[in-house]
Amino acid sequence: MSLPLFDAFCCPYEIWSKRNPTPEERIKNQYSVWEILDGINDKVEKTISSPFEAARHMVEEGMDNALAHFIEDALNKSTAFKSWRRKMPSSIPKNIEKYQKSYPSCNLDAVDAEINNVGYLPSEGQYFFHGGFLFEDGVLAFNTSKPLSTTLCPQVALREAEFKGKAYDQGEIHLYVLKVVNPRTKVYVFKNNGSNLGHEKEVLFGARANLQIVHKTLITDSYSVSKFEYPAKEVPAYVFEITIS
Repeated sequence: MSLPLFDAFCCPYEIWSKRNPTPEERIKNQYSVWEILDGINDKVEKTISSPFEAARHMVEEGMDNALAHFIEDALNKSTAFKSWRRKMPSSIPKNIEKYQKSYPSCNLDAVDAEINNVGYLPSEGQYFFHGGFLFEDGVLAFNTSKPLSTTLCPQVALREAEFKGKAYDQGEIHLYVLKVVNPRTKVYVFKNNGSNLGHEKEVLFGARANLQIVHKTLITDSYSVSKFEYPAKEVPAYVFEITIS
């Protein structure tokens, strides 16, 4: 039995231009104090209705907390995601917990065994995000040798791609949009609320998942990255569309 589909963008995320209220609108008190201070929605400038569009937008902007909050709200309202969490054990298995809190200081074989014991298969067509470097140059497909951490939020994935100067050293940003096809690898779904790491919206795949590149898109050749005690520099940033089984 697989987990039901969760789609954060079944209702698209809209980005609006803002305007100041007119004197007449101020007199009528038809807008909240926040709308008056922040600006009133005027026209829709961009609509995001798919994970790829969300990933592209996140790379273009570098950060969009409103989009992250949009996904958080979608998760909190989703009956599908509530079903995901109900299928997980009431207490996080000890090796999976150590993975989340202490990676890489954990027993990866034990983590994988727990995922296979308590996890479920994701549904065909489910999307996740990952930031980092999964594919060596020239490699188009491979099977993972250890559990793979993914997230339901592209901003979390983008921050992971930059973490501890990884993108700085590699000279590129890689943001992956993973689509589940022919699911055969179980996942463990972490808490979204009530946890110090809930903001990561993490879903952990077991080992031996098959990954294949479908498309690689250059979003910008001037994404700014940094590393402690080094000057900032600009690198190319790519969004990869890949399948995961």
